[in-house]
Amino acid sequence: MCHVIDAYILIQTQVGKAAIVPALVRTVPGVSEATSVVGSYDVVARARAPDTKDLAELVTAQIRAIASVNRTTTCTVLDRSVSRSRPETPDCEHDQAWTHRA
Repeated sequence: MCHVIDAYILIQTQVGKAAIVPALVRTVPGVSEATSVVGSYDVVARARAPDTKDLAELVTAQIRAIASVNRTTTCTVLDRSVSRSRPETPDCEHDQAWTHRA
């Protein structure tokens, strides 16, 4: 069985940069979506990685490396609900694309 880690990454940006950060975050391999929000955080991103090590690398080496990102909080998903837009069981071959590339 193929296992992957899904997570939501809450991002605080530099003042006035919330509008540009989502597009930059979406370029990170493993990030499926990112959007500006209102509240304690400026951007919320959704990501997937094959394991916690790769997820940590995605956040620390790639998202936090974006100049306008001040701080991140990663919320790992504990239970994936069945959704009409996404199969319950991930396609393992497709998920190979989520592996970290140096």
